[in-house]
Amino acid sequence: MPLSDRAEKEIKDTTNRREDELLEALSGKGRGASLEELAKLLGWLHKNNQPNKQLVHRTAKALIDSKLVRNRRDRLELTDAGRAELKKKGGDDEVY
Repeated sequence: MPLSDRAEKEIKDTTNRREDELLEALSGKGRGASLEELAKLLGWLHKNNQPNKQLVHRTAKALIDSKLVRNRRDRLELTDAGRAELKKKGGDDEVY
């Protein structure tokens, strides 16, 4: 059964919000952090309070595909385009 327009919009909004949160984290305290550390920093936890590394990985993959983030030596870092995107959104202050 196809999703309603409202459900599709909610999914897209959630995805965009998570991507923005990860970009902000990578510009601040999450710089050089592992997937587990990023999940903890962002509060992305499973019901059993374990860090949701898979959610960080999926979100990072989308940002890598968009060339906003790159993977260097098993750590995520912002690209110039990622920093520009953050600045455009007004997220250049350390939040996380």
